[in-house]
Amino acid sequence: IAVLGHIQRGGRPTATDRCLGARMGNYAVDALLNGQNDICVTIKNNNLDYLPLSEAIKPKKIDFENFYHLIKILT
Repeated sequence: IAVLGHIQRGGRPTATDRCLGARMGNYAVDALLNGQNDICVTIKNNNLDYLPLSEAIKPKKIDFENFYHLIKILT
């Protein structure tokens, strides 16, 4: 059975995807058990860390000038 949502997101998760999900889930539960909240788990250079939720959901600025320039190059 093909689940369209999985295909659109890139197919079935790999072993690496599953391990990363388990690691991040464990890290998140540890944070809750230690009384932390309003954070999210991040990964950088294969190291897990916490990021304040306010930082994680902060809108990012898009450099449209460079983006449009790239579109012109690719088309």
